[in-house]
Amino acid sequence: MPVRAKRSRTSSSLSHRDSVALQKIEISINVYDLLPPGRLSSFLWTIGGSLLHSGVVINGREYAYGGHNKRGITGVYWTRPHFEPPGGTWRCNILQGFTLRTPQEIDLIVREVSEQFLGVNYNLLTNNCNHFTNALCERLTGKSAPAWVNRAASIGLALPCMVPKEWIAP
Repeated sequence: MPVRAKRSRTSSSLSHRDSVALQKIEISINVYDLLPPGRLSSFLWTIGGSLLHSGVVINGREYAYGGHNKRGITGVYWTRPHFEPPGGTWRCNILQGFTLRTPQEIDLIVREVSEQFLGVNYNLLTNNCNHFTNALCERLTGKSAPAWVNRAASIGLALPCMVPKEWIAP
């Protein structure tokens, strides 16, 4: 009696579910300048001194973080990409990388990261939208967001006298 060889799982024998899971999903960052448009904001953008907001774009949604005073509720929200925050001007999109995770796995990661970013914990210098962007990008791509995106917060921490206290928390 002939012995049947056990079928190995090659790329040609993957099920539909497995092949869907292996689709690359783009992860990018939208960056917005929060200073009013004009010469000053253009100059600061050129020298890397802008006050920036960022969001992570995944599957047609842009995830971002902001503060509020409702205890126990995340400050993470999503909008359509390029939906400018109040007073913001879109500056650029950064291709952060790709993930092979399924949409369900991505949703779970977004929820897990969101739990770490409650609205009441927002702080302009130590826990802002750019910190959220960095955390989500690290979980999805294994890469940190570019450091220059959060440079203003680093400068504010080094020179706290430059930042009005009412700007720091929600």
